[in-house]
Amino acid sequence: GLLPRVQIIPLGKGMAGLAAEQRQPVQICNLQHHDGSLAQPAARQTGMEGSIAVPMLTAGRLHGVLGVAKPIPYTYSEPETALLLEVAAVMGKYLGG
Repeated sequence: GLLPRVQIIPLGKGMAGLAAEQRQPVQICNLQHHDGSLAQPAARQTGMEGSIAVPMLTAGRLHGVLGVAKPIPYTYSEPETALLLEVAAVMGKYLGG
C-alpha cells in the first residue's frame, strides 16, 4: 500500500530535508542497506533502493523537493542528476506560482 502522506519534512531531516536545506541533490545507492540517518523508516518501507532527492528551485527560492527511486541499487549519473534538477526547476516554477 501507499505510505501515509507527510505534511511537513523538517529541513535537514532525511534525504528530502537535507536536499532542501543544502539546496543540492542528495542520493543513496541502496536505501535498504544504508546505515546512516538519511534513509528514514518510511523511505525504507517503499522497498526502493537507488534513490535521489533534488530541490525544486527557481531564482534561488525553494518550492519543494522531487524524489525519484528505483527498485534496484543505483547511483544516478551527473547527466541524470542534471536532468532531474531541470525537471525539478520546472515543477518549482509551477508550484511556486
